[in-house]
Amino acid sequence: MEDAFNKLKKEGKNNVDALVKLMQDNKLVEGTKASEERARKLFEDVKNQANVDYKTFQEALAKLAADQAKSAENLAQNLSAEGSKFMQATSAAAKAAAETFKDAMKK
Repeated sequence: MEDAFNKLKKEGKNNVDALVKLMQDNKLVEGTKASEERARKLFEDVKNQANVDYKTFQEALAKLAADQAKSAENLAQNLSAEGSKFMQATSAAAKAAAETFKDAMKK
């Protein structure tokens, strides 16, 4: 899971908004407004919400696991399994956007 997090960090997607979306996309939290607010509360003590570190993310997952009565390891496994799909989709979208931009610049 740390490798997947580091990839997000390299892409600048280790902010609270992106991490909450990742949690929703991987069904760690529901897509409802109330669930999103609970997920955001996990990061309320983070000093720099634009640059969350791995340890803080792990702590947030542990809190989420406690709230949902699941083990942090179980959540991490789900995130690792689904995270690669998310990373592939993000990469494909970025490549498509780059190609579109290149095509537009040629015109």
